[in-house]
Amino acid sequence: MGKEEYLKTVTEQMRCAQAREAVEEELCSHIEEAARTYEEYGLSKEDACKRAVDQMGDPVEVGVELDRIHRPRFEWKMFGMILALSIMGLVVQFFLERQTGTNVFWPQLLYTGLGLGAMLLMYFLDYSILGRYAFVCYWGYLGLLTAAVLAGSVMGYRFVNGILYRFAIPLYLTVPFFGAVLYRYRGSGRKGLLRCGLLGCIPVLFCMYPLRSVGYGINLALILFLMLCFAVWKGWFAVKRKRALAVMSLAFVGIPAAGVALGMKYGFAAYQRARILSILLPGKYEERDYMSRMAREALGRCRLVGGSGSEFFLKTETAHTDFVFLNLLAGFGILAGILVILLLACLVGKVFRISLRQQNQLGQMVGVGCGLVFCVQILECVGMNLGLEGVRSTLFLPFFSYGNGSAVVFYLLLGLVLSVYRYKDIPRKQKAGMHRKTFS
Repeated sequence: MGKEEYLKTVTEQMRCAQAREAVEEELCSHIEEAARTYEEYGLSKEDACKRAVDQMGDPVEVGVELDRIHRPRFEWKMFGMILALSIMGLVVQFFLERQTGTNVFWPQLLYTGLGLGAMLLMYFLDYSILGRYAFVCYWGYLGLLTAAVLAGSVMGYRFVNGILYRFAIPLYLTVPFFGAVLYRYRGSGRKGLLRCGLLGCIPVLFCMYPLRSVGYGINLALILFLMLCFAVWKGWFAVKRKRALAVMSLAFVGIPAAGVALGMKYGFAAYQRARILSILLPGKYEERDYMSRMAREALGRCRLVGGSGSEFFLKTETAHTDFVFLNLLAGFGILAGILVILLLACLVGKVFRISLRQQNQLGQMVGVGCGLVFCVQILECVGMNLGLEGVRSTLFLPFFSYGNGSAVVFYLLLGLVLSVYRYKDIPRKQKAGMHRKTFS
């Protein structure tokens, strides 16, 4: 059997089209290497090639085994956790609808279904397309959001507490695009690191203005900064890691701190200064944050199991959004809240485990970014509901808060993580994928 016929027979047994080319290339390399060895022992080129092919084994058996190894995977445990949390969120919204008389359950059911569908669609999408078209995706999405904000201004979309909330959470989708940009800049040194830092500032500034969402802007800045630190720590930019991380940390903390200090002294209004103080020093300035005090009082009345009878937060406009976790505690008990926190923690831990175990660097960075989004968002929302930090408006707890299209954003991020897992055992043909030039 000739080399070409052997490779064709092997790859015909493989169902995954993405793996065939890379496997064929690898097998061809092994055959040619073995043939050269036989030629050194005096065999003719034709005989050496035939001997090398014969020693590879039965092509059908080899192909079947390679098909078993190199095929798409589905993370059923993660999908089970997502499904369980989605059902829990619907139960909570059904409870709130019955208590408040608002129409939230059926819209939430619709958007949960759309989110799950979008997640599965993203699962079947090959995430490596982000690496090939990183800058197109990054600038294209920011341009799309800009056009949407301009159109929203024309159509009269209202600001909620001064924030154009409709577009704040969708900015989280820039996180995987930024991860792809970091991937493209590997090996580009300090200039590439500086460019990535400047590119990361763009969605943050966009979130703060024109969306006027300082809170989400801070969240996004923290996520992108941690991704940049992760890339530096992994040696992507060929710089001295400890020195680079120290300089980056000083810049990340020092520049915003200086801006806040100047604003507190000269620029901010009295209510803005009070809000900042209540967030930075909740214990000392809690009298300036009415909702934070009420959250702690309502938490103190919650029972271990069952409803507490507290009705304060059920009467607020944000009962099914910002304070959904506190209402879960009030309506179902502290044990139910602990169960939800454990499930959310397991899901976030699963996302990070999947990501950090990836050999593909693009998949690793995209997955870590998605995990950071969930980690920051869950910690902030739960912390606010427990009175551990100052209350701010327009928070969103994934799976539980009522948020229309915002829910779909988090399902899309989970779909990307599932896509990373799907292709973890599928080899890819080596291609140049770096910015300007390829680095080994």
